[in-house]
Amino acid sequence: MLQCIIYHKRMDEMPACFFPDSVEKTYDRSVETFIKTYRENGGF
Repeated sequence: MLQCIIYHKRMDEMPACFFPDSVEKTYDRSVETFIKTYRENGGF
């Protein structure tokens, strides 16, 4: 898991497993999308 996080951090994105399925399907794994999704869902 740590290697995955390190890899995606270098790409300025979040791992897919950090997103709900509906967002993960969009392939938009940006930090901005993560924050927006997290706020809209009141956390996971």
